[in-house]
Amino acid sequence: MSISTSDFSKIGQQVVEHNGFRFWFNAYDNCDLRHLQFFFIESELRQAVGRARVNTEMAHVLLLSNYPLSEACVSDEEITQRRQRLEKSRQKQLEHLEACFDASPNLETC
Repeated sequence: MSISTSDFSKIGQQVVEHNGFRFWFNAYDNCDLRHLQFFFIESELRQAVGRARVNTEMAHVLLLSNYPLSEACVSDEEITQRRQRLEKSRQKQLEHLEACFDASPNLETC
């Protein structure tokens, strides 16, 4: 894990990918810090949802958050659409990287 003190000031709105979802989130630029950030957020959300005792009581929990939990109820249609968009996005990123590498093997121009 490589984190420097300057990494703590590099945070902002960005598209992130986590738990099979791709979404906008105010997150750290440093991947290690982002993983820690997501761990703590997810832990607190799970604890809040678990307070309803959904595993022992009949309860409906409505979580309004811009951070999706992996257990979020999403329709099959939404899942298919997201996977297709994600695959297209990954393909575009690969094509861009290949073009950059072909243009400049040291990747300084990308």
